[in-house]
Amino acid sequence: MRPDGLYLNGERVRLVGFNRVHDHRVYGNTEPDHLVRLDVDLMKAYGGNFMRIMHAPCAPNLLDYLDEKGVLVFGEIPVWGEGDPNVIPGNPRTKRWLDEMIARDFNHPSIIGWSVGNELLDHDAFVRSMLAHVRVLDPHRLATYVSYSGGRPQYTPQNDPITDSDLILYN
Repeated sequence: MRPDGLYLNGERVRLVGFNRVHDHRVYGNTEPDHLVRLDVDLMKAYGGNFMRIMHAPCAPNLLDYLDEKGVLVFGEIPVWGEGDPNVIPGNPRTKRWLDEMIARDFNHPSIIGWSVGNELLDHDAFVRSMLAHVRVLDPHRLATYVSYSGGRPQYTPQNDPITDSDLILYN
């Protein structure tokens, strides 16, 4: 990340992306290869090079295919929504989830960063503590979360960690 944009292997990249929810009427949350390939191939056919996933670590076969097709993604732990009981600053459980996800997925070139949560409220201290943890685990990739509060008048740079994220992701 540079002030003028996102760079990958020295080239400026414009992210064109899609949201992918791994919830299928027949297969549930499993990721059969044929569905992974269909989804990713459709995204590529429509010019996509970035995928936003549903607040959980990516399935290994999805990451393998993203690597093969050159589609970028953020790894994300399952911390989601207003009132998530894991939104505790320095939470050892969410730190362990980050440790495990990053250790497992670190060598996937499709992963450009790590997200510590999605659509949180009253989350400032939690997100700041998790972003700091991510930066220790992997100082070379982006660290972020998906904001649900950015732009709301009660949240400012002093109580909303969106300004601490390397890339602003809004829902």
